Amino acid sequence: MTVKLIGSSSGSVALDAPASTTSGANIEFKLPVADGSAGQVLQTDGSGNLSWVSKPTGLTAAQQFRLTAPLNVPNSYTTLTSNWAKVSGSIGSFADPASGIFSFPLTGIYSVRFSGYFEDTGATPYGILRIFSTSDGSNYSPIATGINSNADIETYNYCGVTVEAFVDVTNTTNDKVYFAAYNDNTAALDGNASQNRTYVTFLRLGDT
Repeated sequence: MTVKLIGSSSGSVALDAPASTTSGANIEFKLPVADGSAGQVLQTDGSGNLSWVSKPTGLTAAQQFRLTAPLNVPNSYTTLTSNWAKVSGSIGSFADPASGIFSFPLTGIYSVRFSGYFEDTGATPYGILRIFSTSDGSNYSPIATGINSNADIETYNYCGVTVEAFVDVTNTTNDKVYFAAYNDNTAALDGNASQNRTYVTFLRLGDT
């Protein structure tokens, strides 16, 4: 069955039912009581009630930063305060870190991943990577810790670590993170200006 609306001067718009519905069911849709906003789409609640909602979007913020030079890490936690560079191919606009402190461009739920590896020609690396966060702009606490020992490859000893955490960013002024490393000897946390060796990844997954 077709419902056709005739234009006042010419043309028409028609709504046409399918030849049959699933199991021959009688389906009824109830329209919203008001217009939606520009760009919104109709959504059903599964019971035939329609409402206007914002159209879903893909990732609205994605950025990687890489360490551009090796960093010697002693047997104490060391904050990675410098030699960070943006990796091309981002989505959105992340600010450069200030003394190793990273901020977020938008509120939302973010996946924050910290990956890197230690390298030593003598002692065995025993490495730890940590993500620290704050929700008040000043008091930081660890939210992810990863530990690994060495792997011997030719004349070098390596130790790779990856840690990840979700961060709920409700305030782009106060919610921040920084990254720290530890080694029980004095190995170098490797960095390179042209490839990801030690790097961080920010992905905004959705609204808070």
